[in-house]
Amino acid sequence: MNESNAPKHWRVETDADNIAWLWFDKAGTGTNVLSAEVMNELYEVLEGIRQSNPRALVIGSAKKSGFIAGADIKEFVGLENPEEAYHLIRNGQKVFDRIAELPFPTIAMINGFALGGGLEL
Repeated sequence: MNESNAPKHWRVETDADNIAWLWFDKAGTGTNVLSAEVMNELYEVLEGIRQSNPRALVIGSAKKSGFIAGADIKEFVGLENPEEAYHLIRNGQKVFDRIAELPFPTIAMINGFALGGGLEL
């Protein structure tokens, strides 16, 4: 990602030991939730991390209130048919598949609540 499309919900830092730290901080909210925008952004961020080939990846929350409260259920209200629901769910699964396929250890640093997709992550 270049600066014009830099992620707004995710921040990546790489330390001196070549460990990538991925911080989730959903913009404009007090709680991290997994919206379609957040998941699409994460998919792209993960590709950049994979290409940089760190020794490991640590995923954490930049919010003090907890880790991730799960899916953004407000997005479910607008679904009009089963195909839209399938598409939304499948896109989330693709992100988790990308994490599972990373060629280095991945750790979730959970502090506080972790519900639904947050716990799955």
